[in-house]
Amino acid sequence: MRPGTSITASAVHYTNSTTIYATFNLAGVPLGLYDVVLAKQDNTNTKLVEGFRVEAANNGGLITGSGPNTAPGNSSEPGCDPGSPSGKNAQLVLELIVPSSALLGTTVAIQINYENPTNYDIPAQSRVLSTIDGMQLAFRKEDIDKGSSSIYLNLTEPGGPPGIIRAGARGTIIIYTRTPWSVAINPIPFNLQ
Repeated sequence: MRPGTSITASAVHYTNSTTIYATFNLAGVPLGLYDVVLAKQDNTNTKLVEGFRVEAANNGGLITGSGPNTAPGNSSEPGCDPGSPSGKNAQLVLELIVPSSALLGTTVAIQINYENPTNYDIPAQSRVLSTIDGMQLAFRKEDIDKGSSSIYLNLTEPGGPPGIIRAGARGTIIIYTRTPWSVAINPIPFNLQ
């Protein structure tokens, strides 16, 4: 609470007796420090004085998209400024780390790092990693032979609330593949979309 301003959580996700996630709609809310009050079912409460700061939206310095967003929007809502280069879904930073070389017929790990560098939550996202040359992809080494040449990735915040990737959150997914016994294309291309 800030004097004269009270914002009720729009969603609450209870994890356990020590962790609760709350989502607030901060559109149009004055910038500044706010007290956080947790009201329990027995009508007692606990307060964290000045425990939350509302700041102007910052996309983390990203330059994304091919042009400005000309659709109507609410300029006070993060990621929805009509002049911004892209929306919230484009704010996720992805890094695909593939070994620069590997022996033929060996198992290798592909690392996919993702991060929300902004100061606002973005929706959880999905991508598809695919390859050519019949290379099988799998989440576990022992499943490579049953794998597929494309694999669906659900990008969420590890240990975070469902459906969003919070500001500053990051995650890593490891995918395994086996290099072919002969290579028609060098290097072997991977596609992440």
